[in-house]
Amino acid sequence: SAQIGISSTQLSTASQEIANGAQEQASSIEETTSSMEELSSMVRQNLENARQASLLSEKASEASQSGSEKMNEMLSAMTNISKSTEDIRNVIDVIDDIAFQTNMLALNAAVEAARAGEAGMGFAVVADEVKNLANRSSESAKETASMIKETLKNVENGMTISKELSELFKNDVANAKKVLEMNKEVETASGQQDEGIGQVNKAMIQFDTVVQTNASSAEETAGAAEELQGQVTSLNDIVDNLYLIISGKSYRNKAETVEAHAASVHASSGISHHALLHSGQGTAAGQKGAGEVRRTSSVEKQPVSLKKDAETGAGTGVKPAVKEMKSAPGSSHAISFEDDEDFKPV
Repeated sequence: SAQIGISSTQLSTASQEIANGAQEQASSIEETTSSMEELSSMVRQNLENARQASLLSEKASEASQSGSEKMNEMLSAMTNISKSTEDIRNVIDVIDDIAFQTNMLALNAAVEAARAGEAGMGFAVVADEVKNLANRSSESAKETASMIKETLKNVENGMTISKELSELFKNDVANAKKVLEMNKEVETASGQQDEGIGQVNKAMIQFDTVVQTNASSAEETAGAAEELQGQVTSLNDIVDNLYLIISGKSYRNKAETVEAHAASVHASSGISHHALLHSGQGTAAGQKGAGEVRRTSSVEKQPVSLKKDAETGAGTGVKPAVKEMKSAPGSSHAISFEDDEDFKPV
């Protein structure tokens, strides 16, 4: 019963430690699961942001592509304007040449009218007006040519700027495509992270279920160990009463001494309690000559003397303590502690 008491105590302590550890582990798992849920929520938010960024990048890329196309159309239009201006300048040159020739003809007509005298006076007036008109046409053509030159210069500057803008739009389109590709990659990675975290979260939930089950089982084991310890205590009381009835000496004092000694040796050396009990017998036998307290009380020796009196038939007038404990049917001997090596009379 001493061995059972020690084992039940150790089992109760170990079960309680396991239950406490399982509870702490369950608490840690709950915190980890909560953190994983928060992380999963953040990843989902990042995934949604990545999708929105991808949509915006796609729209920006389309806008840049459209702007680049419009700039190319504007460059083509300005090139056409430049060509038309060149044609207009050529026409102005022709007008200027015609005005010059008209002026020369008016001058010749005036000379001929002067030769004709009074008969050519009217013709001289007409020739003078034609000359004035030719001069005005020549001046207007020169002014128009100057304006056309200024316009051509502005068109050339506009074409240069348009080409630069077109290059910028091309670069923007290329960068927008790169950003769009990167956003697509981020969106894909975020989706994979969301799936991975979801799997981890499911595993943590399953692990939490297992830990909760283990914690419940550990608590049940601890309760069973405590109940076993109570039963061992009750068994010790019964054994002590039986031993007291049979031998006249308390069994509990001896059992508690053996239990305390075995527990101290077990804690210091790690040897099992069962081995200590067997080795303790040899040690006690070897130390009898060193002043160990021997069980030589008259109460312990009484069953031997009573048994001897019963065998010889002499009798002492005192009924033996064991005499009334008859063997049960099918048993080999009556209830006694003669088979207990720790409590045999010396």
